[in-house]
Amino acid sequence: MYFDLHSHSIISRDGHDAIEELIENGIRCGLDQIGITDRNYCVFRRRLEDYRRIIYKLRERYADKIQVLCGLAFSLVHSTDIEVEDLNVFDYCLFEYFHHKMSTREMVEIRRRTACPAGCAHVDIFALSEKEQVDVAQLMAENDIFWEIDVNYDRIHGYREHQYCIDLMSDR
Repeated sequence: MYFDLHSHSIISRDGHDAIEELIENGIRCGLDQIGITDRNYCVFRRRLEDYRRIIYKLRERYADKIQVLCGLAFSLVHSTDIEVEDLNVFDYCLFEYFHHKMSTREMVEIRRRTACPAGCAHVDIFALSEKEQVDVAQLMAENDIFWEIDVNYDRIHGYREHQYCIDLMSDR
């Protein structure tokens, strides 16, 4: 199964495509599943229902071609009027940038406040394990948190490959 669970539309500051364009591109690329995950600090609480309604309508329209999931990238660094408990209505959420402001254990406590599936984005769990002197992968597994392996090679990430991705994909 091929999927992408971290796609920002024009709703997010760094997205360049409409939600429908992301879905159509996912179909062209042969994805089985695509998750739309705009940033919480760009969606805002007053627009949550509209955001979900748009994605669900497109989910129905493209159901015979691709499975469309409705997610939210939830920054634990940027302030927002969306509460962690608001995430319960989503198919999943991605916690972003928590490691800049809090420990993994603190992020786990926040994760426990939502019932939706949750993952971590933009984090090198190997480096974080070393920094925190804890097995972050084990801690995440024990708390039902999946890890997004960030393979971005774009302007936001400085057109570089992340070393942990290179290491994971190597034959070593």
